Amino acid sequence: MATSLVMFNRTVLFLEIGRNPIFTTTNDEARRNLLHTLGKLISEPTALLFLGLYSTGLGDEECCVIGKALTSVQCSLWFLGLSQNGITDIGVTELCRGLEQNTTVKYLDLSDNQITNEGVEVISKCLQSRDQQGKPLQRVWMKDNQAADPRRYTGCMVDASFAYTNISDYIKTYLEFE
Repeated sequence: MATSLVMFNRTVLFLEIGRNPIFTTTNDEARRNLLHTLGKLISEPTALLFLGLYSTGLGDEECCVIGKALTSVQCSLWFLGLSQNGITDIGVTELCRGLEQNTTVKYLDLSDNQITNEGVEVISKCLQSRDQQGKPLQRVWMKDNQAADPRRYTGCMVDASFAYTNISDYIKTYLEFE
Protein backbone atom coordinates (compact mmCIF):
# COMPACT_ATOMS: atom_id res chain seq x y z
CA MET A 1 0.00 0.00 0.00
CA ALA A 2 2.68 2.51 1.01
CA THR A 3 4.81 1.65 -1.99
CA SER A 4 1.83 2.06 -4.34
CA LEU A 5 1.18 5.46 -2.81
CA VAL A 6 4.74 6.58 -3.52
CA MET A 7 4.95 5.00 -6.97
CA PHE A 8 1.78 6.68 -8.23
CA ASN A 9 1.89 9.87 -6.19
CA ARG A 10 5.17 11.48 -7.19
CA THR A 11 4.97 14.08 -4.40
CA VAL A 12 5.63 11.89 -1.35
CA LEU A 13 8.94 13.00 0.19
CA PHE A 14 9.15 10.84 3.31
CA LEU A 15 8.30 7.17 3.74
CA GLU A 16 8.89 5.37 7.00
CA ILE A 17 8.04 1.70 7.32
CA GLY A 18 9.91 1.28 10.59
CA ARG A 19 9.07 -1.14 13.36
CA ASN A 20 7.21 -3.35 10.94
CA PRO A 21 8.90 -6.73 10.40
CA ILE A 22 7.85 -6.92 6.75
CA PHE A 23 11.02 -8.67 5.60
CA THR A 24 10.59 -11.59 8.00
CA THR A 25 7.81 -13.25 6.00
CA THR A 26 8.31 -16.94 5.26
CA ASN A 27 6.05 -16.84 2.21
CA ASP A 28 8.48 -17.02 -0.73
CA GLU A 29 6.15 -15.37 -3.24
CA ALA A 30 5.30 -12.52 -0.88
CA ARG A 31 9.01 -12.02 -0.17
CA ARG A 32 9.89 -11.92 -3.90
CA ASN A 33 7.12 -9.39 -4.52
CA LEU A 34 8.26 -7.28 -1.59
CA LEU A 35 11.88 -7.27 -2.80
CA HIS A 36 10.76 -6.38 -6.33
CA THR A 37 8.63 -3.51 -5.02
CA LEU A 38 11.49 -2.26 -2.82
CA GLY A 39 13.81 -2.16 -5.83
CA LYS A 40 11.25 -0.27 -7.91
CA LEU A 41 10.56 2.17 -5.09
CA ILE A 42 14.22 3.18 -4.99
CA SER A 43 15.13 2.97 -8.67
CA GLU A 44 12.13 4.52 -10.40
CA PRO A 45 11.47 8.26 -10.60
CA THR A 46 9.66 9.57 -7.53
CA ALA A 47 10.02 12.58 -5.25
CA LEU A 48 11.01 10.25 -2.41
CA LEU A 49 13.93 11.73 -0.46
CA PHE A 50 13.75 9.83 2.84
CA LEU A 51 13.25 6.09 3.17
CA GLY A 52 13.16 4.73 6.71
CA LEU A 53 13.37 0.95 6.90
CA TYR A 54 14.54 0.59 10.48
CA SER A 55 13.56 -2.51 12.45
CA THR A 56 11.90 -4.24 9.48
CA GLY A 57 13.87 -7.51 9.53
CA LEU A 58 15.90 -6.32 6.56
CA GLY A 59 19.09 -8.30 5.92
CA ASP A 60 21.78 -8.98 3.38
CA GLU A 61 19.44 -10.10 0.58
CA GLU A 62 17.51 -6.83 0.81
CA CYS A 63 20.79 -4.88 0.83
CA CYS A 64 21.65 -6.52 -2.48
CA VAL A 65 18.34 -5.30 -3.94
CA ILE A 66 18.83 -1.82 -2.45
CA GLY A 67 22.42 -1.66 -3.73
CA LYS A 68 21.32 -2.49 -7.28
CA ALA A 69 18.45 0.00 -7.11
CA LEU A 70 20.77 2.77 -5.92
CA THR A 71 22.67 2.57 -9.22
CA SER A 72 19.65 3.89 -11.11
CA VAL A 73 20.06 7.43 -12.40
CA GLN A 74 16.41 7.96 -11.48
CA CYS A 75 17.01 7.31 -7.78
CA SER A 76 16.12 10.42 -5.77
CA LEU A 77 16.87 9.21 -2.24
CA TRP A 78 18.74 11.63 -0.06
CA PHE A 79 18.51 9.71 3.22
CA LEU A 80 18.44 5.94 3.70
CA GLY A 81 17.65 4.66 7.20
CA LEU A 82 18.52 0.98 7.69
CA SER A 83 19.10 0.84 11.45
CA GLN A 84 18.00 -1.95 13.79
CA ASN A 85 18.07 -4.73 11.22
CA GLY A 86 20.19 -7.82 10.55
CA ILE A 87 22.67 -6.33 8.09
CA THR A 88 26.09 -7.97 8.13
CA ASP A 89 29.34 -7.26 6.29
CA ILE A 90 27.93 -9.09 3.25
CA GLY A 91 24.96 -6.73 3.05
CA VAL A 92 27.18 -3.69 3.56
CA THR A 93 29.37 -4.81 0.67
CA GLU A 94 26.34 -5.06 -1.64
CA LEU A 95 24.97 -1.75 -0.41
CA CYS A 96 28.30 0.00 -0.97
CA ARG A 97 28.52 -1.30 -4.55
CA GLY A 98 25.40 0.69 -5.28
CA LEU A 99 26.37 3.69 -3.17
CA GLU A 100 29.64 4.11 -5.09
CA GLN A 101 27.63 4.73 -8.27
CA ASN A 102 24.86 6.73 -6.61
CA THR A 103 24.87 10.52 -6.67
CA THR A 104 21.89 11.37 -4.46
CA VAL A 105 22.25 9.62 -1.09
CA LYS A 106 23.93 11.94 1.41
CA TYR A 107 22.96 10.37 4.74
CA LEU A 108 23.00 6.71 5.70
CA ASP A 109 21.94 5.17 9.01
CA LEU A 110 23.38 1.70 9.61
CA SER A 111 23.12 1.80 13.40
CA ASP A 112 22.32 -1.31 15.43
CA ASN A 113 23.13 -3.97 12.85
CA GLN A 114 25.75 -6.73 12.80
CA ILE A 115 28.54 -4.89 11.00
CA THR A 116 32.09 -5.77 12.06
CA ASN A 117 35.43 -4.09 11.41
CA GLU A 118 35.52 -5.76 7.98
CA GLY A 119 32.24 -4.09 7.01
CA VAL A 120 33.46 -0.74 8.31
CA GLU A 121 36.52 -1.09 6.05
CA VAL A 122 34.16 -1.56 3.08
CA ILE A 123 32.17 1.52 4.11
CA SER A 124 35.41 3.49 4.47
CA LYS A 125 36.49 2.59 0.92
CA CYS A 126 33.03 3.54 -0.36
CA LEU A 127 33.24 6.91 1.38
CA GLN A 128 36.71 7.52 -0.08
CA SER A 129 35.51 6.56 -3.56
CA ARG A 130 32.55 8.92 -3.37
CA ASP A 131 34.79 11.71 -2.06
CA GLN A 132 37.13 11.25 -5.01
CA GLN A 133 34.18 11.38 -7.40
CA GLY A 134 32.96 14.63 -5.83
CA LYS A 135 29.75 13.13 -4.42
CA PRO A 136 30.52 12.57 -0.73
CA LEU A 137 28.20 11.11 1.86
CA GLN A 138 27.71 13.78 4.49
CA ARG A 139 27.15 11.46 7.43
CA VAL A 140 26.95 7.75 8.23
CA TRP A 141 25.53 6.59 11.54
CA MET A 142 27.07 3.38 12.95
CA LYS A 143 25.94 3.20 16.59
CA ASP A 144 25.70 -0.24 18.23
CA ASN A 145 27.37 -2.45 15.65
CA GLN A 146 30.01 -5.10 16.23
CA ALA A 147 32.94 -2.98 15.00
CA ALA A 148 35.54 -1.93 17.57
CA ASP A 149 35.38 1.79 16.72
CA PRO A 150 33.85 2.79 13.37
CA ARG A 151 35.37 6.28 13.55
CA ARG A 152 38.85 4.75 13.49
CA TYR A 153 38.29 3.55 9.93
CA THR A 154 36.13 6.19 8.34
CA GLY A 155 37.09 9.51 9.86
CA CYS A 156 34.83 12.31 10.94
CA MET A 157 31.85 11.48 8.73
CA VAL A 158 30.82 8.59 10.96
CA ASP A 159 28.74 9.23 14.03
CA ALA A 160 28.93 6.23 16.35
CA SER A 161 26.74 7.75 19.04
CA PHE A 162 23.37 8.41 17.43
CA ALA A 163 20.63 6.49 15.65
CA TYR A 164 17.37 7.74 14.17
CA THR A 165 14.19 6.45 15.71
CA ASN A 166 11.36 8.11 13.81
CA ILE A 167 10.41 10.23 10.83
CA SER A 168 10.57 13.50 12.77
CA ASP A 169 14.31 12.89 13.25
CA TYR A 170 14.70 12.51 9.48
CA ILE A 171 12.82 15.73 8.83
CA LYS A 172 14.90 17.54 11.44
CA THR A 173 18.08 16.41 9.68
CA TYR A 174 16.70 17.50 6.32
CA LEU A 175 15.91 20.96 7.65
CA GLU A 176 19.29 21.26 9.43
CA PHE A 177 21.51 20.16 6.55
CA GLU A 178 19.77 21.55 3.48
